[in-house]
Amino acid sequence: MDVYRCVINWEYAMYKGPDNQIKNYSTDWESVTKTIYDHESFGGQLSKTGYFENDINALIANTPDKTKRIALIYDFVKSKVAWNDYYGDYAEKGVRKAYKEGSGNVGDINLMLTAMLRYAGLNANPVLISTKSHGIPLFPTRNGFNYVIAAVELPNQLVLLDATDRYAMPNILPKRAINWQGRIVREHGSSAWIDLMHPLGVEESYALQVKFNDDFSAEGRVRAQLKNTSAMRFRTEYSAMGTDERLQDLEEGKGEIEIENYKVKNEDILSAPSLQYSYSFKLQNAGEIIGEKIYISPMLFFASAENEFKEEERVYPLEFTYPSNYSYNISLILPEGYKVEALPESSKVKFNGEEAEFTYMAVQDGSRVVLKVNFDINNTFVLANDYKQFKDFVGMMVNKETEKLILVKDGLAGTE
Repeated sequence: MDVYRCVINWEYAMYKGPDNQIKNYSTDWESVTKTIYDHESFGGQLSKTGYFENDINALIANTPDKTKRIALIYDFVKSKVAWNDYYGDYAEKGVRKAYKEGSGNVGDINLMLTAMLRYAGLNANPVLISTKSHGIPLFPTRNGFNYVIAAVELPNQLVLLDATDRYAMPNILPKRAINWQGRIVREHGSSAWIDLMHPLGVEESYALQVKFNDDFSAEGRVRAQLKNTSAMRFRTEYSAMGTDERLQDLEEGKGEIEIENYKVKNEDILSAPSLQYSYSFKLQNAGEIIGEKIYISPMLFFASAENEFKEEERVYPLEFTYPSNYSYNISLILPEGYKVEALPESSKVKFNGEEAEFTYMAVQDGSRVVLKVNFDINNTFVLANDYKQFKDFVGMMVNKETEKLILVKDGLAGTE
């Protein structure tokens, strides 16, 4: 709520001494960032290098490539210093002590990261951020920030880094660090706003192969591929879970299902293009028998159960934080002796032009039914004025996902 609540805070803006000299602190953004940068617990920490020089020299020896240097140093800091769960745009312990003890607040860790990147010859600078719980600073203020990350300016790219999350990756920030915009503070005094609202988002694709048995139980295999933020979220959620807990979590909400042969690939390799997992399953009561007809939800347990947007209207926007893409490729092998009487119609629905899109395509290929389903959210904000339209869009999507495939025994198609 603090993101949308207007608040006025008073703070020290300038000082005029007995010598009539004026020192500005918060009269404009340049004076704000200069005041912050000149503080010993901020800019003062960036000039300290002696405590890490030997380690970084050994780490990047024979690695001239800048992108590789960024990755090496980033991974080194994440493994060397653990976040103590405290925010802060200033260092709390100081980078030298945090490095020695192996823990620190946000400022300790990401200012240390910035200093190491600079030492390695990279154009690295800190980026001041206000988290959602802290609000959005609209006017120059030294107290408007409570978080800091590192940024490396390459010729054609700005690389954002947050080493407080062991599963974060370049330009893939934890949710707490994404709030409209941040203020990059460069070494020689200049500063500028940078966009935080278009990170590498959620990207998930699922391949599902299913065979229906004569009793209309089903068995099959799921293969999932997670990229970017999806991979980070998976690692964060499942890192502390054993196999039994993971299987229990996977089975939840999927009906009478048994999952086995669960495998994960690239869970510990953050630099891999994607994280992948797969499992086999057996599902009871996969079809509903009414008279001579069998009704099946082709998306099975991947179908949305209901429209979660139930309010008639909203006062504040919907926020999804990350742009998202979900795709499903589903192949259903029909039971012997049955044929399709009614196939869900293919359709494509858009919301507000290109802000969100849902595509559903179903085709029959002999004894198989193949579905290709895709759902994109490109604009992470849905304004309150557009809520009803978005609610209807999601409602149409849910209706399509739960639409039934109707089967009858071969020779009975078209009969009552």
